[in-house]
Amino acid sequence: MSEEVTLTIQEQKPLRLRNEVESGRLTAVRAAESMGLAERHGYRLLARYRREGAAGLVHGNRGRPLPRRLPQEV
Repeated sequence: MSEEVTLTIQEQKPLRLRNEVESGRLTAVRAAESMGLAERHGYRLLARYRREGAAGLVHGNRGRPLPRRLPQEV
């Protein structure tokens, strides 16, 4: 059973680049450079994409309330 994931525009570019890396048209180093990331972080994101698919590219805090939000009464 797969869960539907909605990606923002900012999350779609890395997905396209990772698809190109998976198909062999682009290296992981070039993909990381084009996203402005360090090579090591690019490899970490690629590993998470391989493990979790597109859902791995979604920010981990999505859907959670901000910790510094003002109380509801304010």
